[in-house]
Amino acid sequence: MVGEGKSGWVTNIGGIAGYNNCSVISCYNKGEVSGKGSGSNLPSPTNRQQVFIGGIVGINYIDDEGILNVEKCYNEGDVHGENGYYTHVGGIAGENGGYGNINKCCNVSYVKAQGMNGGTMTFSGAISGYTASNNTTIVKECYYFNQYIDRGIGYGTYEEDELIGIDNINDIPSVKEITGYDF
Repeated sequence: MVGEGKSGWVTNIGGIAGYNNCSVISCYNKGEVSGKGSGSNLPSPTNRQQVFIGGIVGINYIDDEGILNVEKCYNEGDVHGENGYYTHVGGIAGENGGYGNINKCCNVSYVKAQGMNGGTMTFSGAISGYTASNNTTIVKECYYFNQYIDRGIGYGTYEEDELIGIDNINDIPSVKEITGYDF
């Protein structure tokens, strides 16, 4: 999956969904996911180029108190995003915000974010590039191969013991162990 923001100010790309405001359960992505913004930097902070790229979902967000989950998902495809003032790239979700939950997921891919010149909000993480720092988002029981990226969350708060970085690829849970399916 490859995408590019030609105009406008938001680029959301995911291996399963670009913008998620429901539940994504027991999914598996094996393909590379990459995207880049148009590089435009509009003068207003709220209109600056935003690039959210994830192995499963680009952005996991709902703006009310509905429960939203990315659960039992597995990513094996490399994930990269670039050329945004805000560039958030994650193996599962580029951004996890407003009442978003990421539970029992696994990422074994390379993750990279590269912001545009002058962009200051560039984050990458094995599970989520950016997770809102409030009590409405939860990331728990997630695994990642820390030989490719050494941070479970690029930016945000989370319980350290809920993200498990594994050094040996043979110790990573299988797709079937995470999703319940043998894809």
